[in-house]
Amino acid sequence: MTSTGNMVGLFAGIGGLELGLTEHGWNTQLLCEVDPGAQAVLGSRFPDIPLHPDVTRLRSLPQNTDLVAAGFPCQDLSQAGRTAGITGSKSSLVDEVFRLVKRKNGPRWLVIENVPSCCSSGGALRCDTSRTRWVTSATRGLTG
Repeated sequence: MTSTGNMVGLFAGIGGLELGLTEHGWNTQLLCEVDPGAQAVLGSRFPDIPLHPDVTRLRSLPQNTDLVAAGFPCQDLSQAGRTAGITGSKSSLVDEVFRLVKRKNGPRWLVIENVPSCCSSGGALRCDTSRTRWVTSATRGLTG
C-alpha cells in the first residue's frame, strides 16, 4: 500500500494496527473499542482522536475516510475458542464493519485482521459456505 490518507480503527483493541498505519503516514480520524481497559490504552496512545465505545451504535464513518482497519472479535473463530463460526455472537460483529463501509462514499481500503483459521479450509468458515459467499459479496466494489 503506497498511498496514505484518513483512516478509522474499528475493534481497535490497544491500537496496534492503527499505530503501524500512523507510522506509515495514515491519519487516524476515529477509533472504536468496547473494552474499558483497551479504551484506556487508546486514550493514552491517541489522546486527540475521538473514541467511540460501541460499533453497533456507530451511525457512520467520518467523511473522507480512505481506509478502515478492523480486528473484529475472534472468540467464535479461534480454535482455542467456541468455534461457533462467523455467525457466532462475537464474530458476527464483522457485519457492523460491512454495514459501515458499504455506505455511500465508503472507504477505498478495508484491512481486516483475525485468526489464521478464520478463512482456511479447515477453519471456522468451512461449514458455512453461504456466509463466506456473503462476506466476499459484501467487500466487492470497495476499491471503486
